[in-house]
Amino acid sequence: MTNTIAGKSSLGSQAYETDSSSITPVIVSIVDSSEVSVNTDDGKEGKIQEPILNVEDSTSGETSNEQYLHGTRLWACMVSVLSCLFLLGLDQTIVITIISEVGNKFNAIEKVGWLSSGFLLAVCIFAPFWGNFSISFGRKTTMIISVVIFEIGCLICALANSMELLIAGRFIAGIGGGGIQSTSYIICAEIVPIEQIPLSMSCIAMVYALSTIAGPLVGGAFTTHVTWRWSFYINLPVGAIALLLLIFSWHPPKSHGTLKEKLKKIDYLGTILIIVGLVLILLALTFGASYEFPWRSGLIISFFIVGALFLVAFCIWNFKYSHNPLIPLSVVKVPQINAAAVGMGFMFAYFTATTLYLSIYFQIVRNRTAFQTGIALFPIIIGVVLSSGVSGYLSKLTGHVKLWVVFAGILGPIGVGLLTLYDVHNPNSQDIGLQIVLGVALGIQFQALLISAQIKAPTVPGGKIMTISYIVFARCLGGAISANLADLAYASTFVNKFRSLLSKSTDPTILSELGSMSPYELLHSSTRINSLSIVSQQFVKNQYVAAINNVYYMCIAFACVSLVGCILTTNKMLPQEEISNNDATVVNRSEKEDVDNAV
Repeated sequence: MTNTIAGKSSLGSQAYETDSSSITPVIVSIVDSSEVSVNTDDGKEGKIQEPILNVEDSTSGETSNEQYLHGTRLWACMVSVLSCLFLLGLDQTIVITIISEVGNKFNAIEKVGWLSSGFLLAVCIFAPFWGNFSISFGRKTTMIISVVIFEIGCLICALANSMELLIAGRFIAGIGGGGIQSTSYIICAEIVPIEQIPLSMSCIAMVYALSTIAGPLVGGAFTTHVTWRWSFYINLPVGAIALLLLIFSWHPPKSHGTLKEKLKKIDYLGTILIIVGLVLILLALTFGASYEFPWRSGLIISFFIVGALFLVAFCIWNFKYSHNPLIPLSVVKVPQINAAAVGMGFMFAYFTATTLYLSIYFQIVRNRTAFQTGIALFPIIIGVVLSSGVSGYLSKLTGHVKLWVVFAGILGPIGVGLLTLYDVHNPNSQDIGLQIVLGVALGIQFQALLISAQIKAPTVPGGKIMTISYIVFARCLGGAISANLADLAYASTFVNKFRSLLSKSTDPTILSELGSMSPYELLHSSTRINSLSIVSQQFVKNQYVAAINNVYYMCIAFACVSLVGCILTTNKMLPQEEISNNDATVVNRSEKEDVDNAV
């Protein structure tokens, strides 16, 4: 049987014929309509609401192939983007090693938690805005502005003479970091053909995981041998070089419209509503997790209620009234994209919490320096690098994405579960075996979930850009929330177990040294613990391990939810070949299933 399939658009239409064994390559004009009619030789006709061929879009007016880079320019652009992403990942975890010194220097140990949560908060709440901004002003301009803001924040941190100024600098750096994170993925997806995206996403996964794990190592080296301020100074020259590489290596067509027209395309009301809503919710979680206010206090309850109301108002405005929504309905109504967002959000939730508390475990329980802690986490890096590289190459070769997504989703709970086998006296030889599975799961999920979402991106102007922005927002939100929930699980477990077991202890040494001590003094202080006797140290470290294991149990639940999202992602395969022909795109699909499914 022969099928004739025609696509309608304001720019014209093309048709092609298929038989039962193959699909002839077809020239498809860039479309702006989602209506496609299907006619068969038995006289039946039907309509589908989504084009069969997912043509990449651009908001600058050029076709997809005009954005692709090759050779030296491709490498230079990738290096610049990945360098910026490396700095962002480094900045998320580098503060772990400077918390004690900075808190003591500014006599504000109770505020050190904001060095991490303030940064993650800003990255999360501004992620949707940057996606919207990049459509109006272009990805290159967005990246440049984001890096500049990030660098300004880092400079403020390096020069800070008070804890309040340091926290403010971290928040400003996070605003720019949100733009770097969103735009990096978009650029890496735009400068290569779709069949090369698995490799570019693999590079992102490897660099981001490497930078996140390397944070404690680099921060520890600076804190020990130079000064903690170099943890922020280091971003300035590297960021400047990366910015210059981007400026001279990538020259996309300029976005259309005057400055006034571009500014009108930004959804200011939606941006304000979602920022205020998320700030209030995340502040409530942060205050509660840090025990600054009781959970039943009027402040936290009011923050939750008012924040929820702002988010409801955002949803009503965004999906019903906004002409330039931050999260388009065309993206959210695709179930497979939502599944990828759930998978990515909960994956990043357990990634953030496990790496954070593995670092704390090695420093406090195993008495490692910050530098040694970075070395101890290398098995995760090895797993991420190997798995993301291999899965990315095989996805490009075979077109299979769902297979890798589900495989990694299954490994996630197993990898986190293995971490619960750590105790006070684990030998170093067990580190590789207990961490490598987690690294493999993370390496695959980092890139495969984003690719899966792009395959189902709606074929409307800006569809792929907003799909990537949506997935990155889910990822940021998962990380920001899990960091607070992990702090809550850790602190509450430690405090309760410490008090309970101390009241039952009959050891005179433990009672004399710990009887008058508040458990909050010991939460993150390895120096305080090392001043105790061996018996008391053992007692306290046992409570640390129990508290950290509760964090891992929570992360197992996150990993299971991520697995559900992975299972529900699209079954579509990655297009195997894409070549250009003047102002059209020629797509050659080796699989007939897309057409059959559409019919």
